[in-house]
Amino acid sequence: MKDNALKVLPIVVGVALGFLLVSAPQWFRGLGPARFLVAAGLVLVSLVSFVAVTITANLPADIRLTPAPETDLGQLNPIVESYRVLGFSPAGPPLLAGVSPPALMVPLVQPGGKM
Repeated sequence: MKDNALKVLPIVVGVALGFLLVSAPQWFRGLGPARFLVAAGLVLVSLVSFVAVTITANLPADIRLTPAPETDLGQLNPIVESYRVLGFSPAGPPLLAGVSPPALMVPLVQPGGKM
């Protein structure tokens, strides 16, 4: 039941923000033509806040990184090679991140860099 409610929540929030944007409440009418700007600003802040809260709620508090030296990089290989051409070198073996869906992280470092 909770999963179904969480799937419907973005739709409900989107419809509510769309309604606020198109049909500003009565107490915005005192602002005159600026009511549309205030409503748009409120919608923008609400949308960004909702997305940030949703992302934060879905990320694990602690992500486990497991070394995977024998892992084939697959589609990451051209990207890693382009970084190597720029002067980056491996900083360790590829790491599997324990998130859903699983992610592969390739640590690279630029030896001449200032960080």
